[in-house]
Amino acid sequence: MEEKVVQSLPEREFQSANSSIISQVFRGILVGLFVGGIVGLFRFMIEKSFHWIQSLYEKSHENFTFLGIILILYLLIMFFIYQFCPSPRM
Repeated sequence: MEEKVVQSLPEREFQSANSSIISQVFRGILVGLFVGGIVGLFRFMIEKSFHWIQSLYEKSHENFTFLGIILILYLLIMFFIYQFCPSPRM
């Protein structure tokens, strides 16, 4: 016959808390890796876009079309900032 091992209430609470802590740590590590990957990708895209703008600026000395492209990009950025940032209420 099998005998059931009866655990006391503090032992069950300790095991529950212990497994809960381990799962929370594991979840925190996964979230950290995921968010770190997104932040790293965002920073990589910003760096590459700056290099692209810089190359356009270097080419604009020979062809003024590139300078117009840079100007249009800056105007688009200013428009998006204007649209998405709320103005202060007075």
